[in-house]
Amino acid sequence: MGDFHELLSHLRQHLEPDLQRSNATDSHTAQLEESAEALAYSVIAHSCSQELTPALLHALLPEELSLHQDHLASAFDCKEVQALASSLILHDRTRHPPDHAGDAFLELWGLHETLLAHSSRSTNPSMTLQKMRGSYYTPYSLVDSIIEVTVGAWTAEHRNAARCPNVLDPTCGNGNFLLRAARYLSLSTTTPHQPSILEHLCGFDIDPLAVYISRLRLSLLMPKAATPEILTSTIIVADALRHLGEEHDNQRYDCVIGNPPFLNMLRGGAEVLAARRASVSEATTEELRKLLGPYSDLSAIFLQLSFSALRPGGYLGLCQPISLLSARDSEKIRSDLNSRGRLVEILIDTDQSFRAAVHVCVPILQRHLQNRADDDLQPSSPSSPWSSALVAALHLPKVPRDLRVRGSATVSDVALVAADFRDQYYWITQNVIDLNDEFDTRTHAAVITTRLIGSGFHRWGAQKARIGGIEYLRPAIVRPSNTETDRYSEWLRSRLRPKLILATQSQTLELACDIEGSLVPLVPTLSIFPRLLEDLYHLLALLISPALTTIALNRHLGGGLSPRALKLSASNLKELPLPLYQDPWDQAATLHQRALSSERGLDTAERRSLLFESALLMDQAFGITSEEGSHQWWLGRLDL
Repeated sequence: MGDFHELLSHLRQHLEPDLQRSNATDSHTAQLEESAEALAYSVIAHSCSQELTPALLHALLPEELSLHQDHLASAFDCKEVQALASSLILHDRTRHPPDHAGDAFLELWGLHETLLAHSSRSTNPSMTLQKMRGSYYTPYSLVDSIIEVTVGAWTAEHRNAARCPNVLDPTCGNGNFLLRAARYLSLSTTTPHQPSILEHLCGFDIDPLAVYISRLRLSLLMPKAATPEILTSTIIVADALRHLGEEHDNQRYDCVIGNPPFLNMLRGGAEVLAARRASVSEATTEELRKLLGPYSDLSAIFLQLSFSALRPGGYLGLCQPISLLSARDSEKIRSDLNSRGRLVEILIDTDQSFRAAVHVCVPILQRHLQNRADDDLQPSSPSSPWSSALVAALHLPKVPRDLRVRGSATVSDVALVAADFRDQYYWITQNVIDLNDEFDTRTHAAVITTRLIGSGFHRWGAQKARIGGIEYLRPAIVRPSNTETDRYSEWLRSRLRPKLILATQSQTLELACDIEGSLVPLVPTLSIFPRLLEDLYHLLALLISPALTTIALNRHLGGGLSPRALKLSASNLKELPLPLYQDPWDQAATLHQRALSSERGLDTAERRSLLFESALLMDQAFGITSEEGSHQWWLGRLDL
């Protein structure tokens, strides 16, 4: 990046007269800085392709980045600038080899994203432009996959169509999706009227420099067809939320693709999100606003509005945070989309190739056809869980068809489930100690974190846990006396009784069994108290079984930090079903009771054998016909 910053410093000298004449306001200075960046891209593009003349580069500039013609001319005449641009191009080519000739900006992959990541125009220094805009550009492998199952699916279904599909990217950024869509359509033997492909593309972005880059890249890809008139009228500096909201349910596009901004409410995105959502609330109907939960991510709003822009039979593929699949605040949006179309599949970015600290999924949706009987395009059930599509994408098992449950009976009929909150967490972090002496359950209680919970056991005293940023080997808290009546003492006494403690962010349902009531659960674990004490081992056998993990995966996968991790709420857990047949359930419970009563404990091989035998019995309890090797996926995910 040193070369680029040096290049910018040379280019800014061409803007110095404007800077001197300005009142040095922040907004004007920011515009001039963006203009300098745009000028840098112009020089680089011109160096890479003689087809992009100074006049054409100037014609493609958005009004928001207006530059005088003499600025461009003087920059191109500057030998130092040309030399630095060439040096930067050669440097970038070694890091990011282009995958096809003629697209100069493939050689500059990620450059604008890096600039955004280092630019801050907020009072909060950590809130960079990249975070404020949610601008994280998409790897080409995922872009191509999305185009194949959206644009590719549409063209396959409309081989005899007299036109190209109308393709929208509501947040086009530097043009990855539009560029690859144009290339896909130009190479497709079924695409009619190839010279007019660009007229069927549409892109919006709030970043004028990103729009400029998109126009330049499309000009490089199709220099004869990409006239300034076409590109400036279809790749536009605008907030697509307002555009789509004002034309709600306009059904203009055959395919909507892209990577809308993700804005996390807990990491500085609340203020930015509120400002962007104001565009939606002012422009859309009351019906749409009812679908948005208080913590709906900005990307989910783009998903909802973009789906309304689809024509009947059209396809949508927008990148979304993995939480969309099961988050409570996205439930109404998922239900609404299920009622108006079908979830075709879900693509998963399993390698987390984005620079954003979030796992990404791409729901592929098709709007159902109107006035036509077509079983394949009938809407899904409004309650269809999207987690099932994620399960299929990760090649995990579906809920067995022969599963037999006890009517409407659920875990809530045999247990109380409790979740704790931040104030309890902070109270424990302020009072936790690391025990050096022998653990005495009469005076202390052991603190259990998710990290310490395995498949049916815990590692307290054998593995360190991090609490409040400090590592403890034997974290504990003093038991309250009977005379202490403050709310934390009463809360602690309510937790110190026989129970199971469920971990979160685990690949199976992982629980620690607290027979003596001497363990304190730390947020975000869940506490499960049997209504009858003798049901403690029945609950353990049930919840740790592959049958319950399979049901939980198909209902709630996607709520964790990883695509493969389960994160259940208390209500999710309470709604899990009970098995139909009692005898094998009793036998499985007896196995766990005997194992936990052993003074010496179990080694890894013995624990694995116990869990497998219990799994087969719980299959019988649910009426499932077990096949040899059917639980290998589950055994491979256990924490032993």
